[in-house]
Formats: sequence, structure tokens, C-alpha cells
Amino acid sequence: MATAATILASGLLLAVLGARKRAVLYPLMAAFGLRIFAALVNLYVVEFPGHRWGDATTFENRAWMLANLEWKAFVDALQIGDPYFAYGWIVGLIYRVVGHAILVPHILNAFLGALVVYYVFKTTRILWNEAAAVRAMWVAALFPSFLHYHSILLREVWVALGFTLSVYFFARYLYETRSFYDALLSLSAMGFATLFHGGMIAGVLGLLLYFFWLFIQLWRDLTLRTAGASREEFVSTNLLVGITLPLLVYALLAGTDINKVGDLQGLIQPETFTERATQVAQARMRGGASYPELLSLRGASDIVVKTVPRTAYFLFSPFPWDVNKSVHAVAMIDSILYVFMFYYIFKRWGYIEGNKMLLIVVFLVPIVLAFSIGSSNFGAAMRHRAKIASLIICIFPVFPAVQVDK
Repeated sequence: MATAATILASGLLLAVLGARKRAVLYPLMAAFGLRIFAALVNLYVVEFPGHRWGDATTFENRAWMLANLEWKAFVDALQIGDPYFAYGWIVGLIYRVVGHAILVPHILNAFLGALVVYYVFKTTRILWNEAAAVRAMWVAALFPSFLHYHSILLREVWVALGFTLSVYFFARYLYETRSFYDALLSLSAMGFATLFHGGMIAGVLGLLLYFFWLFIQLWRDLTLRTAGASREEFVSTNLLVGITLPLLVYALLAGTDINKVGDLQGLIQPETFTERATQVAQARMRGGASYPELLSLRGASDIVVKTVPRTAYFLFSPFPWDVNKSVHAVAMIDSILYVFMFYYIFKRWGYIEGNKMLLIVVFLVPIVLAFSIGSSNFGAAMRHRAKIASLIICIFPVFPAVQVDK
């Protein structure tokens, strides 16, 4: 009963979002249906990688354990600062409400995955045009890693939704509004993503650096009395910096701890940063999917020299020489898709200019660098790049044989 009600409610909400245009409704409902189908296959036919072992099992076991606690103990068990267990708590809350209906949290993930597809459409429409946005929507609806990670009991889709919303509101800010609210919503959405994976703090820092840089530029223009931004942009930027700068200073002074990152003070101390980065990288150099030993990090010089090849591994692994199991060969489908998309992005680099470049610099560069340093096996790399694939799809300038207007 709970399962059917969840499917019906989620489907109706998505139908409302896409009701105005069939071109939007069809890929949106297809995305939702395919994710539910994938969840059913995973649960009852063939288990997907990442379901029985690792995080998915941890979340399921912890969720059911929490669901059986008394209410006070259940509320006390919420660990907002620990994204690893916060998701288990959310699933536990679902189980407290509907019982051990294991398909319900999977349906919720499928619904959130469909929302990712919808906001890929809205973002691409801002960046390019509506025709390109519909094509991008279909790509996101059928994208294999989305179908995989948005249909099993993992927090990837929660991170991906926060990231995609952040990109959407930032694109609105750049192209349409220059409003305080869109800037704040972009930062808030990236903060939401960080709640579920500490590595997404790199996206928050990318946004803050952009707004601090813009703040300095606007005051420089005012001081030199040169033609500058609109009054709304000037006021909104000053207001945003006025709110975020004190919070950032407080977080640094208080030694705020970010899961998988540590306290923020360590990020600005070279020795501490190097030690943490090498520890995280070394801890993940294990298993049959680990990077080659020559890419291991042991010190600051390794971080400088090996970040570029580790970035290639993060974005495009596994490579043919890494394949030693049948599952690795299947994983190469994912890597080939990323090679294909980046090939077209660089082939049509002339289309990627101006504000679209800002999306790459503000979002992709810091997050890709962070995960390139922290990831040391291509299983984890596949999961992490799925978190940011929505932006890669949005800026993908040309779908095969299709001219996209600038």
C-alpha cells in the first residue's frame, strides 16, 4: 500500500511539472519509470554493483536499526555533521512511517533522480535553447550511471540533486536575474549537497571565491568610476558577501569539521592539507579497482605532479589496461560515454564561452580537483563523477549531427 501510494504521489508531482509540454513530460516520466524498473531489477532479479556490499548495505542495516528505536533515541541519533549516517537516518524515518517497505526509499531516490533530469532541462534551456534542453533531458534520463546510482540505496542522487539545483540557480543568476535570491539559493543547494558528501565543499568554495571576486570587481569599478554592474547586482553581491563572509570567518576560527575533509582550518594550512590528502588517497588504494601504484600520493610533490593524471583517471577510468574482471569491462561503458562527451565539448570549444566558462571554472574545476586527489579507485571515481554529470550534460554543446545555436 505504502509503495503504491509513493509511486502514485511521486508520479503525479512529476506530471504536474511536465504538464505544460509533452516534450518535457515524456522524458521526465520515462526517467522516473526507468529508475523504478532498475530498482526492481536490482532488488529482485540481478543485484547491481554497490547494493549488497559497501554503503548500500550499511544504510539499509542502520536505517532498520534506527527505525526500531524509541522516538527520543531516534531523534538523538540524527548526525547532521556526518553525511554517511544522515542518509541512513532519513531512510530510518521512512521505515518508521511506512514500516519495512524496502521499495519506498528506492522510489524516493527515483523521484529525486527524475528531478535531476528536470533541472538538467531547465539549466540547458538557459545555457542554449529549448530544443537542446529536451535532448539533454533525454540523455540525462537514459544516462547509465544515473540509472544505476539513482535506483539503489545510496546518497548519490541526493548529492546530485543539490549540485544540479546549485548549477541551475547560478545559471539563472548569471544569465537572467543577477538577484540575491538566486545567488543565495545556489549556495544553499551546494550546502545541501555537502551535507551528504563532504567533498562537495569544493563547490561551496568555488561559489564563494566567485562572489568574493565579483565583490572586489564591483567596488573597483565604483572607485574608478567606470561603467559597471546594475544597481541590483551591486546591492545583491554586497548583501551576499555581507552574510557569507562572517559565516566563513566563524567556521574557520571555530574549526568547523566537514566529513571526509576535517576541520576547515586544515584546508588553508599546507602541511595539514597535504597530510590529510595523502591519507585519504592512500586509504582508497585498495581492491581490484584501485589506480596503478605509480599514481599513489605520498607527499606534496606527488599532489603537484600526479593531480593531472589522477584527474584523467577520475573522469575516464577504467582504461583498457585496468580491466581484469568482467564488471570492469561493463564499467568501461561509463568511461567511454565521458570520453565521448568531453570530445564533443572540446571539439566545439568555440561555443563554450563567456558565462558557460564560468560554470566550468566555478563548479567543475574545484570539485573535479578535489575528487581527483581524494579518489584512488575507479569504482569510487564512477560514483563521484555521477554526482556532477548533470553539468557536463548541460554544457555538452552539440548532440551528434545537431547544430546548437549560440
